[in-house]
Amino acid sequence: MVLVAALFAGYLLGSLSPAYFLTRLLTGKDIRTMGDGNAGTTNVFRNVGVLPGIITAVVDLVKGVMAVILAHDLLGTSLTVAYLSGFASICGHILPFYLNFRGGQGAATAAGMLLYSLYRLAAAHPDPRFMGRDLLLLGLIALLVLAITRQREYLALTVLPALCYLLILRFAAAIALYAALLLSFFLLLVGAYNLLCLSRLPLEQNKCSRRCNGS
Repeated sequence: MVLVAALFAGYLLGSLSPAYFLTRLLTGKDIRTMGDGNAGTTNVFRNVGVLPGIITAVVDLVKGVMAVILAHDLLGTSLTVAYLSGFASICGHILPFYLNFRGGQGAATAAGMLLYSLYRLAAAHPDPRFMGRDLLLLGLIALLVLAITRQREYLALTVLPALCYLLILRFAAAIALYAALLLSFFLLLVGAYNLLCLSRLPLEQNKCSRRCNGS
């Protein structure tokens, strides 16, 4: 029962769509009928405004983390079940029941959980600063890729595999490590999908543009 409650709570928390509600409140329109048709951060930034975009980004980033923390601390679940609740929140973001199961891509929620997982891994290490050089190197790679390609989707295909390699190299087996690897793989798939859409845009504008570059 605790597992079911944790999954259900995570899904409901994740299904909260600031992109949809803020756009309805400020413009009276459905965000899914605007721009790329995605109920995510990027579409709000481009079509509603900077402040609504920032609010959307913050809420989407913390939904998965909150699901993990609430399941672990409030419901008293194991860390494994708590992370399952976090993954359920990603599903809720992608498939909100009140929006006909058509939301965002879940990238922002997954990114928030990934950062939280990295924090847990670093905090559990005897010397939390030991990854400083690795993270600096990843940051430099990210800036270089972004400067060359000017497409953030390429970051997923370059930085995330390197991050996974470093995680496997630096940390012993743990739930937070497995979660970080799964989240990285998910974000990698989202980035690859978006790149595929971008490459097909000139030929199939109407088919792909509605799902590309969202969160």
